[in-house]
Amino acid sequence: PFDMSISAGMDTIRIRNILVGEVWLCSGQSNMVLDFNNEGVRRLYAADVAASANDQIRQLLVERDYRATPARSFKRGGWKSAGPQTLPAFSAAAYFFARTLYEKYHVPIGIINASYGGTVAQAWTSGEGLKELPVVEEKEPKNAPCVLFNAMIAPLVPYAIRGVAWYQGEYNTHRAFAYRQLFPALIRDWRSKWGDSVLPFIFQQLPNFQQPVTQPSENEWAELREAYGEKKILSSGPLYRGMR
Repeated sequence: PFDMSISAGMDTIRIRNILVGEVWLCSGQSNMVLDFNNEGVRRLYAADVAASANDQIRQLLVERDYRATPARSFKRGGWKSAGPQTLPAFSAAAYFFARTLYEKYHVPIGIINASYGGTVAQAWTSGEGLKELPVVEEKEPKNAPCVLFNAMIAPLVPYAIRGVAWYQGEYNTHRAFAYRQLFPALIRDWRSKWGDSVLPFIFQQLPNFQQPVTQPSENEWAELREAYGEKKILSSGPLYRGMR
């Protein structure tokens, strides 16, 4: 770890225990939010939690909030190192993602956890990013267009990140076909904000859910999964699709 001193006039700020490595922005809704506070998760991964002490894996948790206009800062508790005492606040998906990267590359991995359960993609997209869409459905209050981007993403720009890990879609299943346009717009929007047209964007398709049916029928979850494979998304640059 490094220390940094910043001096201005008579004032000096010292920042200690700084790591330099990869930082990933992990965002989305409940499947990204799900943490080790959840009893089922904690029980299923008890051995992983017990062996999680690693100062090279850290999480910065962005406070869940929504705003009508872009914010410049957010409340934060600082970077927390992975360990049995701190892991309950870690996104489980983000932690295992970070651990996999660390085990492969052996460099410090930071995850910025900016996620909010029960939210739609249009709330995570800026006003500029939504202008290209013909119709944006209005929702209240945390699911109104742009409000999550304004509160939880805008303050992060232009913090240097290696890429984005995204797990969302459940709350867009009622208009699943529109996700074919909405999701590419979100990706282009975030890449534009970070000034990187090839910023890696990893996304997880929605899993199989509920009881299977024996006869062909309409299924919104399946339609949204299909939307992830739409050519507009897959031709948007370096994208990485995961399936479960």
